[in-house]
Amino acid sequence: MNEATEKIALPTASQLKWADTEIGVIIHFDVQVFEPDYSFRKKWGYTPDPKVFNPAALDTDRWLETAVSAGAKYAVLVAKHCSGFSLWPTKAHSYSVAGSPWKNGQGDIVADFFKSCRKFGVKPGLYCSASCNAYMNVDNPGKVRSGGQVEQAHYNKVVETQLTELWSQYGELFEIWFDGGVLAPEQGGPDIVPIMRRLQPDAVVFGGPAGWPSLARFVGNERGEAPDPFWSSTDNLEAFDGTTEVAGLGGNPDGAVWVCGESDMPNRDQKKAFQGGWFWRKGDDQFVYSLDHLTECYFTSVARNTNLLLGMVIDPRGLVPEMDQKRFAEFGRQIKKIFSNCLAKNQGEGNSITLKLPEDKAANMLVIMEDIAYGERIRQYMVEAFTDGKWIKIWQGTCVGHKRIERFIPMQASEIRLTIMKNTGTPKIREFSAWQVEDNLFSVPLSQVQRNRLSITRNKSGYVNIRSINPNLSVRYTVDGSEPTGSSPVFEHPFLMRDGGIVKAFSFISEESRSATTAAIFGCDRSSWRIVSTSLDSPFKNGGSAGVEHLLNDDPETYWHTYHNDKSISAPPHEVVLDMGSIMSVKAFTFMPGHEAIPDQYEFHLSTDGKTWTLAAEGYFTDIKENPGMRLIPMKKSVLGRFIRFVAKHVIDDGDYVIAAGIGAVVE
Repeated sequence: MNEATEKIALPTASQLKWADTEIGVIIHFDVQVFEPDYSFRKKWGYTPDPKVFNPAALDTDRWLETAVSAGAKYAVLVAKHCSGFSLWPTKAHSYSVAGSPWKNGQGDIVADFFKSCRKFGVKPGLYCSASCNAYMNVDNPGKVRSGGQVEQAHYNKVVETQLTELWSQYGELFEIWFDGGVLAPEQGGPDIVPIMRRLQPDAVVFGGPAGWPSLARFVGNERGEAPDPFWSSTDNLEAFDGTTEVAGLGGNPDGAVWVCGESDMPNRDQKKAFQGGWFWRKGDDQFVYSLDHLTECYFTSVARNTNLLLGMVIDPRGLVPEMDQKRFAEFGRQIKKIFSNCLAKNQGEGNSITLKLPEDKAANMLVIMEDIAYGERIRQYMVEAFTDGKWIKIWQGTCVGHKRIERFIPMQASEIRLTIMKNTGTPKIREFSAWQVEDNLFSVPLSQVQRNRLSITRNKSGYVNIRSINPNLSVRYTVDGSEPTGSSPVFEHPFLMRDGGIVKAFSFISEESRSATTAAIFGCDRSSWRIVSTSLDSPFKNGGSAGVEHLLNDDPETYWHTYHNDKSISAPPHEVVLDMGSIMSVKAFTFMPGHEAIPDQYEFHLSTDGKTWTLAAEGYFTDIKENPGMRLIPMKKSVLGRFIRFVAKHVIDDGDYVIAAGIGAVVE
């Protein structure tokens, strides 16, 4: 063992194989497909009769054929979701396919799934929720609810029995999925680790118990979008259930444990389709994600050192709907086309590697892969192109890991050079390659700086931070309202701007490549402001990111969030009242949206006493979905006030909850 492998986290043999698969599918099929009004949290104690489950044309071969068409190398079957209905004839209880008319109660979908996986050469995985089971009156994090029909010890035995069946009766598992994790025995949960160690010791486990050698982890959302950078090394082994988004899960290059990332997403619109897009519902074909959307998700998942796990719905026939089959196949063909024209490829060790390019070809995509058997050794790198007699920087970054892919404007260059600027141990480059891709295969600008979006934020203490959606770009800025230039200061750390003003900034790779300018107008000092009241705040704190107090920051990563399990109370209108601490003459308001559920119809009211209110401003943000940056809401004339009441009257796309990241005031 050399000097580096003693210091950094390393993957297991199972994790190495898992990373090479890159694309998988997760298949959902449950009783709500046949009874779409069923929602277990709204009616505890009721579950649909198993006789509703009768997929007369069920064909797992066609499921796997569809998965293969998308380029999937592995498939995870949801053998038991939160209803408790089991897709195999479990001996743990009667709520399963054994009680259904399908195949006269003699069928076993899990067995059929494994047979099809073997036929199509797809590695099988199984999901069986241990944290939620409506039939057993159990909810997250895996505890029997008060008033339930069974004791916790009995439910634990059910879990252990079902997992033993799934892990022993069908064959070797490539991946085991625990949605929401598993309640530990010391917290009253089932003792599943010894069973897993005995029956499936080589499985990669998503959301599994800390200490398992081959773990995969949640990336923070179910949008197919990994944080950038995303390090496989981490110190955070907390389990998340995916019902809310969590920031800050990008790992740590010096983390103690290797836990690879899996970017999961439904194939249907997460906001508009049935149950987050994971399950079939009549009329939802219109919500199948576009080919362009799926392609970009590939570039925010596989291209960022994670696997992409695509949701697959099954309809009441027991088949993948025709629209979904078509989209999966289109996606698979699109990825093959993107990787059909390699101009040059190299590999090696050390801090520099060069590609010689054909004279008549222009590269517009690069791939870097580390040999992750030796860990993530690259900590910072730069890519340059030799053109017009000089080297020009075209890309810079930090994390590579299994795979990093970047696109850029096509350029004629005789050579492209990768330079490792920071590393631990000798860098091991598995692949450095240049590709020529047809422009029409991408729906976004090839220029990195054109794809970039800057976020200029200010916290309650008055410190301004400038962040790029692409953290690998540099930023220049001004604070006097003037246009930034190539001689403006480079942003390095937050700076104090307590009394407000105008900040303008642009991102750049080199002096030849820069973005458009982004501006933000900040209001008066908010250090003494406080939240008086809100109509609704979320019980889900998202690791500290959510809470109405965050409205005194202007940071899209922290927010007021009305999301609840019952969307009827989450939906707008909702309001919040803020106290500025003293009476001021207000001439404008500032508003910072979050990343989603953005109010597009609003009202601002002012009051000197918090009782009598004056409508100060109202209107619509007509383009806030396309341009979700800081907004200035000017008033026709100044109004005196100490208290601000902000009302979110409507949310883009008729959303059923509200997110807002910041509210401020410009005063005279």
